[in-house]
Amino acid sequence: MSMMIAESYRGMGVIFEIISDRLLIPVAVIIALLGAGLIGMQLIDVLGVDPASLNRI
Repeated sequence: MSMMIAESYRGMGVIFEIISDRLLIPVAVIIALLGAGLIGMQLIDVLGVDPASLNRI
């Protein structure tokens, strides 16, 4: 019985590793995009750029 429980825990560990690998990249991309947006907003505030003039992009 204890051997079956140990194998189940090992199996869950493998599943957790696969899921964490699959989620790491999208989460990192989302955090990077949010950080870039925050830096961009701060630069607009610091430089005093009128946001309405950015519509030409």
